[in-house]
Amino acid sequence: MSTLCKAPLSVRATRVTKAKTDYKAAAEHLMAVIRAEYPIGDVVDVELGNAIVTVEITRHTDSWWHRPTEVTGVNIHTGKTRRFTPEQIVEF
Repeated sequence: MSTLCKAPLSVRATRVTKAKTDYKAAAEHLMAVIRAEYPIGDVVDVELGNAIVTVEITRHTDSWWHRPTEVTGVNIHTGKTRRFTPEQIVEF
C-alpha cells in the first residue's frame, strides 16, 4: 500500500486540490502555446484518417478541462469544418 494513502483525509484533500490546480495551470499554458504557434487564419495540412487535408484555422478551444488541445478549422477546398489536435498537423 502506498504511503500517500495513509495521510490524514485533510492532507489528501489538499494534495488533490493542489494537483487539480497544477493541472489547470498546465492545460491553460498548453492552450496558450497552441494559440501562439497556430494562430487563427493560419493554413495548415492536417492528417485526418488516411487523408491529408488543407485547413484554415478558425478557432481554438476555450475549455481547459475538456480537450484543451482541440483546434477547429475549415477545409479550404470543401468548406467543411474539421476538428483536430496539433499532433495531427503535418509539417513538410
